Amino acid sequence: MACGTPVVATSQAVSALQARAGADLLVADEPAEFADAVVRLLDDATLRAQVGSAGRQYVEQYHDWDRIVECLVGMYREEMERAARPRRPGSIREFRELHESENANA
Repeated sequence: MACGTPVVATSQAVSALQARAGADLLVADEPAEFADAVVRLLDDATLRAQVGSAGRQYVEQYHDWDRIVECLVGMYREEMERAARPRRPGSIREFRELHESENANA
């Protein structure tokens, strides 16, 4: 997809992607469907170009390294902010553990 090559994949293979079946790639689960999708791409230059181009745009939009880094930095910031907030015990056991650790540090 990143190279602009049209892709045929199974629904399981694309289940975690936000790619649009029939636009960004073709999806087929049975061997005959898969073969038909490949033949459609081989026979139809326009479809081949459209799916290849849409797949490339999908990769640029959702799998760009700058965007991935931005998301990771945001997640790390959120976690650091959460970790910096005072912890309140949610159970008696957590209260005891928190109290014991505070006494050990004193």
